Amino acid sequence: ELLFALGLALGIFPPFAAGYHAYQKIWFSHAPHIAWPKNLYAITVTHLLLVALPEELFYRGYLQEKLRRAFPGGVRLLGATLGPAILLTAAFFALGHFVVDFRPMRLGVFFPALLFGWIKERTGTITAPILFHAMSNVFMATLEKTYFG
Repeated sequence: ELLFALGLALGIFPPFAAGYHAYQKIWFSHAPHIAWPKNLYAITVTHLLLVALPEELFYRGYLQEKLRRAFPGGVRLLGATLGPAILLTAAFFALGHFVVDFRPMRLGVFFPALLFGWIKERTGTITAPILFHAMSNVFMATLEKTYFG
């Protein structure tokens, strides 16, 4: 599970960082100053145990499973069946983030939620989604520190 999550991170994070850099540079003229967040260890543990773990337990472990039973089927993609359950779970995930923080940009977590759902279906457990979710959050914290100080 850890190797699967790390492999995904190595394949996804570099092109994401390049796109993020282009977006910041073109639209906002932000220049990067590579920096790690303060208390990187605390941020990592917090995102692993207090953010990714409970969110993945609920959204992928409980809700996606219930919705998959209610709406079976879907399309096979890279070793996992993608159906309405993943879309609905991702929508609820995004709405949950929006309700906590009423900023429209919070709805953007819909897209990584699709990936978290695929990971859950591909591996059959919530371990890899938890790990990848936490890595994604720490990666974003690092990008934000790099561009915004």
